[in-house]
Amino acid sequence: MYYPTLKERFQRVLGLPQHGSPPFTGLNTVLLVGLLALIGLLGALANRSPTLAHLRVAILSGSERGNYYAVVSALAAEAREQQGHIDNLSSAGSVENVSRLIAAKAACNVYFALVQEGMDWPAGHPLELIGRLSKAESLVFLGPDADRIRGLTDLCGKRIGIGPIGSGTERIVRQVLAPFTEFDLHLSTHAMDAQITQLAAGELDLGAMVIDEDARLLTEAVRDCQLQILNLPDAEVLARRLPFTRVGRIMAGQYDPVR
Repeated sequence: MYYPTLKERFQRVLGLPQHGSPPFTGLNTVLLVGLLALIGLLGALANRSPTLAHLRVAILSGSERGNYYAVVSALAAEAREQQGHIDNLSSAGSVENVSRLIAAKAACNVYFALVQEGMDWPAGHPLELIGRLSKAESLVFLGPDADRIRGLTDLCGKRIGIGPIGSGTERIVRQVLAPFTEFDLHLSTHAMDAQITQLAAGELDLGAMVIDEDARLLTEAVRDCQLQILNLPDAEVLARRLPFTRVGRIMAGQYDPVR
């Protein structure tokens, strides 16, 4: 009885001509295709670790010194570790983010944006809420002598910075202060860094920001620039006017335990 050698059997599988062997058949073709498919499958499964190599997106955040920019920067760093890519697009803030996100629908060059709670959405907008930050932000007012303000009437005539034009801070501060037209408030818009500089120099009495209470910008403003956080006893009254806000508490000494 004749037993084909290993070489002869391999030639038969590949459909190669053999001495004294039957001619090339359709079965050889099927076996060859199957072998090549198996080799390709093994190659595809060689690295089974999931990655984000397919991820290529742009996210609108906020000021480069703000909390939204820091959040997206952290996401981008995690994506890079898994071969993904996130473009962190700075902006003035939530109001600008909404308009830019809607305008980008046709070009498909911006896919996501961080937006502050309580925004007014344009009629017929195509936007969808896909998630929330795990921690609520705070609206804080800083000032070189904020501790001297003990009630709403002490705000009369104050120079108040309300953040950059197009920011969520500007929008919510105008809502909060809308009932106090008789107080002769002097509101002005500034980039966050410029606003803190003017507060430290005494050119503004108060400056507002919507930010994570643990954000670096707020910590430096209190600890390094010696600014005080406004403790307004009537804050509950103001918060009740806006359904998306509530009163929180930042304990004294959180940023500078000694001072």
